[in-house]
Amino acid sequence: MACTYCGAPAYGYGCPYSPSGVHVHLDDPKKCRYCGTTAYGHGCPYAPEGRHEHAPGGNECVWCGSVAFGHGCPYAPDGIHSK
Repeated sequence: MACTYCGAPAYGYGCPYSPSGVHVHLDDPKKCRYCGTTAYGHGCPYAPEGRHEHAPGGNECVWCGSVAFGHGCPYAPDGIHSK
């Protein structure tokens, strides 16, 4: 599992190629792309909006883990489930 921008296994700040300077991992839908935790919701120390956002893939919403479609996501900025 490696950062999409630089290939490092690290999470958090320090990516020399990411626009935000944060390592981004898009290879595990079970983990937050910014910090690597399995949590959902608020509390990510590295995400731009402070919300855990999982990598796409699988059938779950990247913001809340639900398999639902459409409106109703409690954590998505726009309230819409995204997969």
